[in-house]
Amino acid sequence: KDFQSNHSLAGAIGQVHAKTGTFVQASSAGLVLEGQALGGYIETRSGNQLVFHVVVNSVHVTELSDLLQVFQDQGKIAAILWRDY
Repeated sequence: KDFQSNHSLAGAIGQVHAKTGTFVQASSAGLVLEGQALGGYIETRSGNQLVFHVVVNSVHVTELSDLLQVFQDQGKIAAILWRDY
């Protein structure tokens, strides 16, 4: 979990409560991540409560690591929201 290696973001563990939704479709060029959503609630470092939703669309996936990177990026965004708000 890449954001955990960033000391300023690691405190978000246990403070972000979210659900994913994923839609992958086969195309002639391979797999396409048609939609990947992450949404939920964050109890921020400053004590605020946030509702958030991060959506990614139309990502061509050539390796499993491409899909996993999207998940990591969404998690990092949630951790940045925890830290900065």
